[in-house]
Amino acid sequence: MVRRGGFRRTGSRRPRDPGRGPAWKRTIHGDQLTPALEDQTDALHAAAARFADLDLSRVAIRGWSFGGFLAAAAVLHRPDVFHAAVAGAAPTDQRLYDTHWKERYLGHPRENTGELRPFLPGGTRASAAPPT
Repeated sequence: MVRRGGFRRTGSRRPRDPGRGPAWKRTIHGDQLTPALEDQTDALHAAAARFADLDLSRVAIRGWSFGGFLAAAAVLHRPDVFHAAVAGAAPTDQRLYDTHWKERYLGHPRENTGELRPFLPGGTRASAAPPT
């Protein structure tokens, strides 16, 4: 944890850390967002338990690619925890992302339409059907 200019910065690349293994892949199969968001929330609370001066009323999250998707979703799904986000290159419409990678974790678009629908403001999903 680094302290500069009144800010504390923590780093957590936990959703993609090497060494997670098959158990983590089974956990995120079909739903990448919920376990990753819970993991980031747990990491934040663990840091707050260790560093008493962390102000949990002013928490920001940032990320790129999947991390950007996670950052955007964090402020939409957990505004009680994450108050600001910087989301770079966030694939908000999972149907348009790298197919072989998405299908590896989320299954075929026709079988898992809920997780692949695009996010809308407020944390809801569009009702668009998957591409044919």
